[in-house]
Order: sequence, then structure tokens, then C-alpha cells
Amino acid sequence: MPRLARYLGRWIYHSGWYPDRKVRLYDRRKAKWIGEFVHESVKPLGRWDTWRATSCTLRAIRCRSIAHAGRYTTLAAQELAANRVRVPLWSLILDPPWTL
Repeated sequence: MPRLARYLGRWIYHSGWYPDRKVRLYDRRKAKWIGEFVHESVKPLGRWDTWRATSCTLRAIRCRSIAHAGRYTTLAAQELAANRVRVPLWSLILDPPWTL
């Protein structure tokens, strides 16, 4: 299902946020839920058929305030640390302007 996110009071249609397609219905015998902190997803355990709901959009409110956004950045940082992912300094400086 395509997902339209609302962030700090605005619907986000750019930067790869829309359509943010997510699996919502699946057979638990053919897929598993992965992820512990943020950006959890469904991973197929083989090939599976897809069904797309093209006539509807799921609306998701991601962050209502800066404090709420801070909660997710903390969880994302904890996930990176738990997976021992190192983010290079150049990525922190150069990536944000490219996503606008």
C-alpha cells in the first residue's frame, strides 16, 4: 500500500517519502517481521505473489512535534549502534541537502 506521511503538520510528497509502499497484509507462514527499533518490515521467505491496492493511500502521521521526532532519531541511533553500523562524517554533511 502506498503510504503518505505527515511530518510536523505537513504531508510529505517528496524526498522518496511518497509513495512509501509498505506490506500490510501477508501470510505469516510465507514471510517474517524483521527489525527491532525503527523501519521494521516484512521479509518474504521465498517468492510470493503481490497484490497492490492502487486505489487507496494509507495516511500516516509520523511526527507531531520536534520532541516526537527526537524519539525516532534516538531509536534509529540505537539500531545503528546495535548493528555496529558506522556512518561516515561526509555522509552526515552531504546527504541531508540531497534529500530535499
